[in-house]
Amino acid sequence: MMNNSARHCLLFFISFSFLFILYRSSFINSFASAPSANSIYGADSFTTLFDDFEDTNLASASFGTIGYDSGYLSGRALKFTDTTSALLYSDSWWLASDNDQDSGSIEYFVRIDTFYYSNNTPYTLALTRYGRPNVPSSSGNPEFGFSDCQAYFAISVGAPYDEITSNEEINPGQWYHIAASWGQGAIRLFVNGIEVDSQGSGSTIDKDTFYIGAPSFLTGNAVGFVGRIDRLRISTKPRLTGEFPSALGVRIDSPIQNIRQQLPIQITYEAYASDTRARTVDLYQDTDDAGYNGSLIASNLSESGTVSVTFNPLADTIYIYAVAKAGDDSAYAYCPWQIYPTINLTQLKVGSQSEIKLCLIERMTSNSVLLNYLRMLRDIILNSTFGRFLVWLYYSLIV
Repeated sequence: MMNNSARHCLLFFISFSFLFILYRSSFINSFASAPSANSIYGADSFTTLFDDFEDTNLASASFGTIGYDSGYLSGRALKFTDTTSALLYSDSWWLASDNDQDSGSIEYFVRIDTFYYSNNTPYTLALTRYGRPNVPSSSGNPEFGFSDCQAYFAISVGAPYDEITSNEEINPGQWYHIAASWGQGAIRLFVNGIEVDSQGSGSTIDKDTFYIGAPSFLTGNAVGFVGRIDRLRISTKPRLTGEFPSALGVRIDSPIQNIRQQLPIQITYEAYASDTRARTVDLYQDTDDAGYNGSLIASNLSESGTVSVTFNPLADTIYIYAVAKAGDDSAYAYCPWQIYPTINLTQLKVGSQSEIKLCLIERMTSNSVLLNYLRMLRDIILNSTFGRFLVWLYYSLIV
């Protein structure tokens, strides 16, 4: 039997170790990177081009079918109705005093109607000079687009490109703010104000003409995009997180990860945007994590929070997704893991079959919401060998 001093020392060691494991895990940071609450931008002292397409666009030529439709929040946006439409912008929109722009940023709001790819390349072009899969022989050519439904930004470096991608799918029919910056030894990509990828690069952008969209004579096997673009801005400043606005977006999480859980379950969600419109959230269950075609389980929720939901599961394994709404706009996101809505054991037998002792998390609280969070922490801890050793130590020496 351990004396009290030894017991207290061991408890302190276990508690400190648990906190270290949580610090190294993604749990603490899962909701930490919220978009900045900047107002929707316009031109400032760093801006060399700002085209909101309200009265006319600032392009020097157009190709294909160019139209206009409702912009993000208000006004109108440029609309491409086929994959060979484009606007040509002159080189005067870059720094007039230098052939190379050593640093800066390009950004726009975009809403893809449908992704179109050719049989030979996965690229859909939004801003280009040469058009993928064409490879320029010179350096300093920027390109913005979508590959396999993910946003990317690239700058040519001789024949190859320095390229970064969003690593998450862009949903057709949803507005996004997408931005990239270069300079200070790196290129960076941002989606809704959050940096999603970066790469060390000394690339600069040559002062030259460029296309929004992609004309047919340029693209080769690649295609332009079909959808809308609004508030195009080019700046001499390599803007960073906190200096970009966000379109309407939503994130969703659940403390139930890879364990079986008795309904109701706890779902945490957040709808966000830079504008001040009222936002609500609906929750759905689905049999897979694609298509957003599931069954409604909660509706008209406040813009952020944690809710307890119960429902008749569509399958043994389900996926939860959230739909955020603000005005006429919607945003979508799946929970990053599947959920098993079945019986959850709340007690653990330890030692004698005639004696039932509560497990560690059951000793902490009887609050069901807090217990679900504690169970999520438990899953994180048990994913590491050291964490499993600490649990064994607890039950072997203390319980």
